[in-house]
Amino acid sequence: MTTTPTIALADLAESGPDVDMLRQMAQFMAQRLMEIDVEGRCGAGYDEKSAERTNSRNGYRDRTWETRAGTVELKIAIGDEVYGMVRFPSFGESAAYAEVVAAPASDLARKPADIDHVHAAGAPMALLTAWQFLVELGHDEPNPLGPQRHRPVPLAGKTVLVNGAAGGVGHFAVQVAKLQGARVIAVASGAHEAFLRGLGVDDFIDYRKTAPEDAARGIDLVLDIVGGPTTGRFLKTLKPGGALFPVFPLGFTGADDAARQGFTVSATQVRSSGAQLAELGKLLDDGTIRVAVDSTFALEDARLAHERAARGHIQGKIVLTVR
Repeated sequence: MTTTPTIALADLAESGPDVDMLRQMAQFMAQRLMEIDVEGRCGAGYDEKSAERTNSRNGYRDRTWETRAGTVELKIAIGDEVYGMVRFPSFGESAAYAEVVAAPASDLARKPADIDHVHAAGAPMALLTAWQFLVELGHDEPNPLGPQRHRPVPLAGKTVLVNGAAGGVGHFAVQVAKLQGARVIAVASGAHEAFLRGLGVDDFIDYRKTAPEDAARGIDLVLDIVGGPTTGRFLKTLKPGGALFPVFPLGFTGADDAARQGFTVSATQVRSSGAQLAELGKLLDDGTIRVAVDSTFALEDARLAHERAARGHIQGKIVLTVR
């Protein structure tokens, strides 16, 4: 169900001494349902009854809204429509879908003018994940997923395989890799082949027909968005000096094998970045990077959005809308 949001502004309640942490009160326009929302819903402390309360959902979300603030110096101006991924990663501060939110100014950027709120809401977390894994980390925070700082590798002229290419992170990753000059092999179910070809992928593997780890060889980089304990199967697809970037590396047991063969295995935790979103907004504005929306649901139908996510085989993003 697609709804047309209406803008309702809320006054700035309070601002602290740190401009970077300005508390902006805003009326929500659209928010994107994340895979992590579903994982949080199924995790510890989830009460099935809470799925019936529209403002009580575990997880983190991306948002677009219009701001109204006091007289402080920001890269965004009073009344700007903005988008962002709010306070990620954090625990305990971002635990609900809501119509009104307080957000650090550093997490926000102006919404790309030439896309609507629904598509803007679908971008931040997944696009930042693809960008920070493949192009620029953009921060100096310690890596919670490994002892070393994640370092993207040059992609121009390289062959990149993206496993899980049709989903949120995946459909951005194939576009980012192509933008960086890579030859891209997409792995997804056959139902998504035409969609991914339309995004520019060079080759396609239907994992339901062929195991990608058996079909692919001579790969410079595998971005495994599915990740988990099975990600090590892609080591045999790599050429000497190749790299494996699992987005979800927990359960990977092939570190010793990778080291013996001279492969790089690296992961990182995506982080909020208004500065990166400001740059990526230009690519969204001119159509260089496109946002695919699998489906939309009204905020009060968030339970249905979770049910859609649980069925899997998502093409792009699921977005919640506010009337």
